[in-house]
Amino acid sequence: NSASELIQSALNSIGIKVDIQIMDSGSELPVLNAGNIDVDWMRWTWPDPVIESLLWKSPGWTNQMSDPDLDKLASTADTQLDPAKRIDAVKAIQTYVLKQAYVAPIATDWILQAASAKVQGYQWDAVGYATLIDVSLAQ
Repeated sequence: NSASELIQSALNSIGIKVDIQIMDSGSELPVLNAGNIDVDWMRWTWPDPVIESLLWKSPGWTNQMSDPDLDKLASTADTQLDPAKRIDAVKAIQTYVLKQAYVAPIATDWILQAASAKVQGYQWDAVGYATLIDVSLAQ
């Protein structure tokens, strides 16, 4: 995979030697849960910030997380009903996670989509994927 090779090369250039193992999620999750991996390059995006709690709240998504301060931040975000305060609570989680160096964001794969005004029925589902079932072109 060319992206992983680019990252490997960049890390090697600063003295960090990495051995890349590409595997499907069914094979990877048991390795992660066992703690037999040093780095995991994952893509975590979700339209609702509840993903933060799923990842970080004890025991974490790989059963290796235990941080009472982070659990408290996640509980605050999970129970906050005011949208502006919830955004602030989620930002607090993200700031804390970065300061603790639990993750090191190195790339993003944001995808931008656009369609002509002639395209009708082009919609996104609740998690941000295009639904193309009823798409048509105006005459």
